[in-house]
Amino acid sequence: MAPQAHSAWGSTWNVPELAKRSQARVTKHPLLAKISAATAVLKARREDTRVPLTKAAFEARRKEQRRAIDEVSPDFRRCPPRSLVKMVSDRRRAPARRQGR
Repeated sequence: MAPQAHSAWGSTWNVPELAKRSQARVTKHPLLAKISAATAVLKARREDTRVPLTKAAFEARRKEQRRAIDEVSPDFRRCPPRSLVKMVSDRRRAPARRQGR
């Protein structure tokens, strides 16, 4: 299929301004700030590719990594629920199926 003629729509948003406002919202909201900090720790951990070969050094590194992520990770069990589920019951019986179907 050949490309069709079109005119590009002009965007009405300013990407740097949107990023700045988003960052301001993240820093204001404690849960989002913790998620952002946890993301930064995980990104730094991803870049650290050198692994010590001695067992003691390896376990110390792993313990430090776990402590760092536990320190900045949000505790979702203590967060207030964002949405609630309400059970709906329908006591009527399901319609009978026709034979052969």
